[in-house]
Amino acid sequence: MLQKTKHKVRRLGHLLVWMLSRAGLWYANFVPGNVSCRRGLPPRKSMLFESLEPRLLLSADLMPVALDTAPLNSANDAGAHVSIIVRNTGDTVPDRPVIVNLYAAPDGAAANDAVQIGSATLDAASLAPNGADVSASIALDLTPLTVPGAYTLRAEVDPDGLIAEVNENNNQLSLDAALNLAAPYSSLAGGNINVAFDAAL
Repeated sequence: MLQKTKHKVRRLGHLLVWMLSRAGLWYANFVPGNVSCRRGLPPRKSMLFESLEPRLLLSADLMPVALDTAPLNSANDAGAHVSIIVRNTGDTVPDRPVIVNLYAAPDGAAANDAVQIGSATLDAASLAPNGADVSASIALDLTPLTVPGAYTLRAEVDPDGLIAEVNENNNQLSLDAALNLAAPYSSLAGGNINVAFDAAL
C-alpha cells in the first residue's frame, strides 16, 4: 500500500514538472518582450501601440475669405471701417466667441511691422459648420499709422490660437495696397484723414 502511494506521488510530481515546463514555454513564446526562455528561436516581435495624432476629429476651421472695403471709397471718412468675411469649414461651432483682428503695415514691410488698427468679436453660434459666411465689421483706429503711403491690410481670425481647429494655418488674409494714407492721422486737425481704399476682393 505504501509503495503504491509513493508511486502515485512520483507520477503526480512528474506531471506537475511537465505542466510547469509547458507553461514556461508558452510564456516565453506568447508574452511580448519575454524572450529569455525561448530555446534557439529568433526574438518575437512585440506589438507596439502608438499614441494617436493629437488632432481633434470634431473641430471648427475658421478662415477669413474676403476683405470688403467697398464702404470706404469716400475720402475724409472719420468713421472708416472694413468688413471681414469669415467662414467655418470645420465640423462644429467654435467653443468660444471668435476674435477678428485687422492689421496694417506699409507695403513691402515685414509682417512683424504691422500694427493693429481694429478688432471685432463674432458670436460662436453664428459660425455654423459649413454654414453661411459671417461679416465682422471693424471700425478703424488709424492713429498708429504715422507714415503716409500705401498699406497692406491683414485680417486674422482667432489671433491668440485659443480655438481648436482642423487647420491652424488658414487664419489670415492679406490685401496689398488696400489703404492709401495721404498724411499721418495725428497731423490733421479735427481728426479727419484723407484715405482711399481699394475695391473688395
